[in-house]
Amino acid sequence: MRTLSLSLLALVVCAALVSVGAAAGGDEGKGAKLVLVKKQPLVLRGLSFRPAQIIVVTVVTNGKEIARRTRSGSTGAFTATFTQLSVDPCQLEAHAVGGGRLAVYKAAERMCPPPLDPLEP
Repeated sequence: MRTLSLSLLALVVCAALVSVGAAAGGDEGKGAKLVLVKKQPLVLRGLSFRPAQIIVVTVVTNGKEIARRTRSGSTGAFTATFTQLSVDPCQLEAHAVGGGRLAVYKAAERMCPPPLDPLEP
């Protein structure tokens, strides 16, 4: 009987942990997007984040990392402007994090030509 009680208790504890884990991380990145709107000044737009959340947008370009904080609107969208920054979109990586969601921007390879090899004739 004692073994059955302990097994039942262990089952209840495991079920509780699984449900808490699912609630905490269940929709990370679910549909969140980050898109390039403008190159100079750099403007990024986030979509499908949770409403009214603080979002941290980080841009990495030419070895520099710059972050901005913004807040998503009632639809879960936001715009982040980096006024002192103009970039080559092929050299840009950016990510936005907030409200348990993550979105990453990186230019598609088909949009960016491969770098020239200085040793090629």
